[in-house]
Amino acid sequence: MDIKKIIKEETGNWMNEVTMTREPFNYRKQSDGQYYIDVVVPEKNINTVFTVSFSPTGYNGEKGYSISFKERGGDYSDDTNMGIPFRILATITRVVQEFAKEKDPDVFNFQPVRTSGDKRGGQQNNRRLKLYANYVKQGAGDKYDGFIVGDNFMMTVEKRNPSFELVNGYQEPEIIQNIVKELTIYQGRYETTDVPRNDPDYRIFSVANYGGFFTSDGSGNSTRTVSARRFVDWLFSEPNVGYVQGIHEPEPYDVPQPQQGDEPVDAPIQRIGGRQFSAAEIGSFQHFLNNNVYGYPDYTELQPFFDSIKTIEKFEELKSKSERQILNTDDNERERLEGIIDAVNKLKQAYEQYERLHENSDLNEIENNLLDLLS
Repeated sequence: MDIKKIIKEETGNWMNEVTMTREPFNYRKQSDGQYYIDVVVPEKNINTVFTVSFSPTGYNGEKGYSISFKERGGDYSDDTNMGIPFRILATITRVVQEFAKEKDPDVFNFQPVRTSGDKRGGQQNNRRLKLYANYVKQGAGDKYDGFIVGDNFMMTVEKRNPSFELVNGYQEPEIIQNIVKELTIYQGRYETTDVPRNDPDYRIFSVANYGGFFTSDGSGNSTRTVSARRFVDWLFSEPNVGYVQGIHEPEPYDVPQPQQGDEPVDAPIQRIGGRQFSAAEIGSFQHFLNNNVYGYPDYTELQPFFDSIKTIEKFEELKSKSERQILNTDDNERERLEGIIDAVNKLKQAYEQYERLHENSDLNEIENNLLDLLS
């Protein structure tokens, strides 16, 4: 029996019952998308106004609204424990409920201003986000799910059956939350693993540190969404994607190797090794490989060596080794070795042209730094 868990659950239920049933303050619709909450408690000398504003946002048919909360000014000093703040939050629930009924949005998102007690260093931390989250979700209703983006940085409250199309249906909220948390806290990304980076079908799926969801293709075009659910839908629509470890992850991720007798795992996505530093700078040999070699038919014979060979010198060694072996082998093996030699010659010629195009006095230093990180 987990006593701490039971106490936490009971306390949470009690807090919800106490706060959600608080009598709300009077509020008024000031304009389309803006509401004023009149916080007036004469016996406590409290007389101030809070605003709840809804700003249209969204892309490609998304009906989204960003919510902001602000105290407009006045005399507000609450020494009555949490009674008045609970009433303000209960009023926010009513405001969101009224707005949701009128506009029927697909997505709400919000990022309350951090309090003075929130940590300023490291990952984003916003205690107010958790405070407001229950009340916005309560107002939106049980047709919506809530997703925290990053380390309490932003939150989206999203309809399970939105007006925009979802190719892969209504994904499990827990899966969506885990993916969004992984990408935003660690700043990793997902990318297609079966096409080269300059191919139009290449995709990168990433989340900006301020909470925007993006997918980019091999041509540099990007598409944005305000919905975590739609972002994950895009991700699941690609048959071959893998996770590239982010720069903030505490330890390198080792891809687990299947053991004899292991049952296959039915996972919608997989992780692939490496950190984001492997996105090489233009002009480096690694960038040349990523964009001009990997996945192209001229270099099919080199495919088995791509995991271990990352420098032009190593490719030249591979060519020399193949030339030595070709003297004492059968016809089938000779054909394979000749293919490797021809492919390395093409690679060297293409790289000489690429190097002239991106000639830079710092090229070797950049390349060496990148190779150290990749190794």
